[in-house]
Order: sequence, then structure tokens, then C-alpha cells
Amino acid sequence: MKRLQDPEFFCGLTVLLIPIHLIGCWINGIHSIDHGYGHSYPVGAYVLMAAWLVIVAAIDLYLLCGRRFDFATGLQRYWLLSAAVLLATVLALHFDAPDKLRNLLVLPLMLSPYGILFPLLEGFFAKEFAAGCSQVMFLFSLLQWALFKVSAGRRKKTDPPT
Repeated sequence: MKRLQDPEFFCGLTVLLIPIHLIGCWINGIHSIDHGYGHSYPVGAYVLMAAWLVIVAAIDLYLLCGRRFDFATGLQRYWLLSAAVLLATVLALHFDAPDKLRNLLVLPLMLSPYGILFPLLEGFFAKEFAAGCSQVMFLFSLLQWALFKVSAGRRKKTDPPT
């Protein structure tokens, strides 16, 4: 139980997010290209998605408990970048941008939570799939950014001056 309060444990979880995210995005992207919209994804995609969500939730709970977390600033920047990419996607879809611009957004979109959570989102947004998913993921990323921003600000206040 003491291990769950250790900052190094959560730093390790954060590092573990990277391969889980990349492998999950690769599986989801390849499966979407091969099978198209509306088909179920392989079990591995759901396992990786669940692992990703559990790790994100554990880090969030750790931060909400007011614990010190050295990776908070880096993750804060990741969530802000994800929110920016998702906002660009929402705007491109809303203003009916040309296909070339939409295609440029695909790779940065995979770096956001959209890529790993794609199978989960597909079940909720049947009609307006791309717009609905992008909006939900934008709000999720913005909420995560705010949590990490508050955490990083709290850490600066409690650190002794050097």
C-alpha cells in the first residue's frame, strides 16, 4: 500500500502510458483502415484502452490527493497540445475544411487521446462520429490540462525557495 503513495511509482506509470498509447493507436488505426467504420475492434485494443484509462485515472487521483508529481508540467503541456489539436479538428469539421487540411490533422490527432479511445467513442457517436468524438475529447483534454495546471501551481507554492 505504501508503494501507491510513492512518486516514482507514478512516474513509472506515466512512462508506461507512452508505449500503451502508441501501440493502441497503431492497432486502432490499422483496424479502422482494414475494416472501416462500425466494426468491432480486437480484444487487444480494448485491453490497451482500459489500461490507458486506469493509468490516467490513477494519476488524476494521485494529483487530486494533493501529492507532489514531478511529471505534472510535462503532462500539462501534453494535454494542452492535445486540446489544441482537437480544437483544430473540431473547427475543421465545423467549417467544412478541404479534405487536404483534414488529412493533415490525422497524425497529430493520433497523439491525442482520440487515437487510443477510438473504439470506445465509436459506440457513442453513431451519426456525427468525427465531430462528436472530437468535441468530447477536446473537453476531456481541457479538463486534464486544468487538473495538471492546478497541480503544477500547487507544487510551485509548496516548494521551498532555492
